[in-house]
Amino acid sequence: MIAEETEIALHGRAPWGQLDIGKNTQALNFNNFIRYQCEDIIDAALRKVDNIVKKLEEQGIAAINSPGIGFESSHWGEICQGPLDYNGHTITALISLPRRDLWTIAVFQPLSGRDVNVEPTYAEKAARAVRIALDAGGMPNIGGYLELICNIKTVGCGAGSSTCNVVAAVRSVNDAFEIGFSDADIQKITQWVEGASDPLALISGGTVAIYGSRSGDIVERIEKSLPPMACLGFITSPGKTVLTESLIGNEQYTSTDSYEFKKILTMAVTAIQSQRLDLLAKAATESGRLNQKNVPISKYDDICISATENGALGVAVSHSGTVCAALFDPTNPCLWDKMKSLAEELKSLGCIDFQPFTPTANRKTFV
Repeated sequence: MIAEETEIALHGRAPWGQLDIGKNTQALNFNNFIRYQCEDIIDAALRKVDNIVKKLEEQGIAAINSPGIGFESSHWGEICQGPLDYNGHTITALISLPRRDLWTIAVFQPLSGRDVNVEPTYAEKAARAVRIALDAGGMPNIGGYLELICNIKTVGCGAGSSTCNVVAAVRSVNDAFEIGFSDADIQKITQWVEGASDPLALISGGTVAIYGSRSGDIVERIEKSLPPMACLGFITSPGKTVLTESLIGNEQYTSTDSYEFKKILTMAVTAIQSQRLDLLAKAATESGRLNQKNVPISKYDDICISATENGALGVAVSHSGTVCAALFDPTNPCLWDKMKSLAEELKSLGCIDFQPFTPTANRKTFV
């Protein structure tokens, strides 16, 4: 539960004065998509919420409006991440590697009073995001019940489970009241709650963003998708967790790091604009190597060698976690054999949980 609060503020002032409420979102209507793909899941959630609401109404807590449904897919680390000079200061900039088959569905039932309850109860950040979204939308005396269904089982390893929950939660408020939050608005709320995050709200439509993960700066939105690729995702250090917020301000960046990352970022942008997967994979691999002194990936060099020997063009990592992905040309006629061979080798390095995916597919693993 989020406790009753007289004001939610950030740095001494209400943050939602910076929101651009009313602008049309540019993302695809994924609520409609998920209603079609996950109809049974949503129906079960709606029935559960309805039963809870009936019990609350017996206690004098009234339902307000129909429930809203929100959806967001996650990511699997980053293509690149590092120090970037931006507007006179150094930020931690990144380009995310989307993972469309990992997602959160949020069902929000507005209720009288300011309290926001969430299930599962540990998802307190999502509940806080709902509270901010309601206040931002001019509904300070409305609270509600938030039900989250998340298929991301790997927590604290760079797969974006918390951020995915938060974005989906805000989208469900947006859906319930048709507030008109833009994707940039939703990302701002996410940043205020998370402190550090990938720009899931900005890349839902399939395009790319260069984003300040700690500062919330939108450096650039690239109106192109990542080049087509097939990925073999896996976890490099089973059981190890990394809390991204613990890294804020603790990165030991040097001027050399800034210089090297600028080259990597330029390479990545060029690769996206030209749709060159080979160049993008090279940028990703070099970014992972540059990040080794901050959040090292166990046996990174060995992983890279195995990936190359088995036909991968490069490797992308979580720069604040333990997930990793080998990047393959999806037209490779021996793709499945190469992935299977690589997985066998990586098992000997202690890696687990091998899952093929593609970041450019419409929320399905490639076939």
